[in-house]
Amino acid sequence: MFNTSILSFGHCRVPGKERLEETIMKSVYELGEDEKRMRLIYYNSELVLDLFRRLDVNFEYRSFGVIPTGRERGGRIILKKLHENINIQTETELTDFIKDRDLFRVKLKKEGREILVESKYLVLATGGYGGSFKYNDNFRYKNQKVFDMVWKNRGKVINLNCIFVHPFGYCKGRKILIGSETKEGEFVDEKGKFIFDKETRNLIKNNDYHEIFDVLIKCEEDKIQSRGRIYFEESNRRLEIIPTVHYTAGGIKADEIGEVIGCKNLYAIGESRADGSKREGRFPWISFYFCDC
Repeated sequence: MFNTSILSFGHCRVPGKERLEETIMKSVYELGEDEKRMRLIYYNSELVLDLFRRLDVNFEYRSFGVIPTGRERGGRIILKKLHENINIQTETELTDFIKDRDLFRVKLKKEGREILVESKYLVLATGGYGGSFKYNDNFRYKNQKVFDMVWKNRGKVINLNCIFVHPFGYCKGRKILIGSETKEGEFVDEKGKFIFDKETRNLIKNNDYHEIFDVLIKCEEDKIQSRGRIYFEESNRRLEIIPTVHYTAGGIKADEIGEVIGCKNLYAIGESRADGSKREGRFPWISFYFCDC
C-alpha cells in the first residue's frame, strides 16, 4: 500500500471522560488551540473506539489514548481492515491540484500512470512532512510538496518550524522505538553504563515516559555533545539511538471542521493540518521539544 500510514503506530488520543475538560483546557491555554474545535474533537473522540470495534481492530489503552495491538504496526492494521470493508485507494499519490472557480483539478499518480480528476471538494490527508534535521534525514517522499500546493491555491500554512522530537530514534531517525519495544532492554553508553537514572528507567519500562521527552532528549544531547554514543541493548539486538524529528506541529491552517483558511471547499485532516500555535506544541499528553534544526 502506497501510504506512509502503514509506518505509523496508529496512536489515537482518546482521553478518559474524567480528563476531557482538563485536556481541552490544556489544548487551549498551553498550545493555543481553538476551544470550539477542541470540544468538537474530544467530545467525539470515542467514535474512534466504535470504528475499531466495527473493523475488528484490537487495541489497548495508553496514557495518551488508545493504540491498535497486533504483530504489525497499528497504521498497517487499520488500513488492511479498511481495505477489507471499504473501497478505498491508498496506493494513489497526489502530485498537484489547482482550484479553478468552483472545481478542483487534481493530478494523481498510480503505478506510474497519471490520473486527472475534477471535484467540488478536496480533502488532504497527506500526513506531515519529513526533512533533513540536526541528527537525521527522515524524508520518505522526496517530491512531496503538499504545503506548496496549498500556498499556491491561497490556503494558509503556519508553524513549519514547530518540530516534535522523539528521543528514541534509530536507523538515522527513520525508525523509532516505542512502548513495549523498550521494556526488555536498556539505554547505555559505549561502556555499558546506564544513560538514565533508575526512576527514569522505570518510567520507560512501564511505558509512562511520554511527558518527560524533554528530559530524555536533554540527557541524550549532553552525551552526544561530549562525543559519546547511546545504544539500546537487549538480548538479540544493539541499536544506536539518536533524538529524531518525528513530525511538525505546523501545517495547513483550518477551521474547527477542517476547512482550509483561504481556500473554500478544501479540507485538511490528520498530520497535514496544523495543530497548536503558541508554544511549539501539539495535542496534550505528548511532551514537545523545539530543536535547532
